[in-house]
Amino acid sequence: VVYELTRRFSTLPDISKYTEATWEWTLQREYFDHVYERSAHLLELVINDPPPSGLTPQDRLNLLVEVSAVFELVLSQDAMKREEDYGLYKNLGLAYMSMIKMDKTLIFDTSPLRDSVLSYQGTDLVEFLTENGLFPISEDGVWSDGWREFASERWSFLWRTYLNMDGAERDGSYSGVKNIVEAVFKQVGQDQQRRKNKD
Repeated sequence: VVYELTRRFSTLPDISKYTEATWEWTLQREYFDHVYERSAHLLELVINDPPPSGLTPQDRLNLLVEVSAVFELVLSQDAMKREEDYGLYKNLGLAYMSMIKMDKTLIFDTSPLRDSVLSYQGTDLVEFLTENGLFPISEDGVWSDGWREFASERWSFLWRTYLNMDGAERDGSYSGVKNIVEAVFKQVGQDQQRRKNKD
């Protein structure tokens, strides 16, 4: 469905001009729902332990980059999901946390995205994300320095936002996410205190 939409339409309708009864509104809703569901399913496969056979660690990181790129697109452009769907914040945070846990020698590379991921609003997805400051990526697509720090900052923001969203406390993952966030920030605080004592 998604690929057919991007093939037939160079840009999506501006839903601020249409009501829910129109095909234009439905078209944009279908687009974001499908890209979100596809990426959520892909994330589930990638973080599965053990991972699917045949996937190298670099393959897994590449797929996590793809998942996070699409989730960032949805978060920035889909007001309905941004304001109401706490699962988006949880899943995007999980994608970044999974990246952080990967081997430091792996390469954060977005070049595979240019062929495997849909375009958005008539342009390449990576280009759109980069131009809008959502994914700081170099021209060659390889990000050698700083990506782990970026992923850490995004993880922290997204999971803390999730914990404060209406209804999130009823989510089955809520207590697990809360415990992880509290444990990480407790450790960070302890590390900062130790450094301060050394000085």
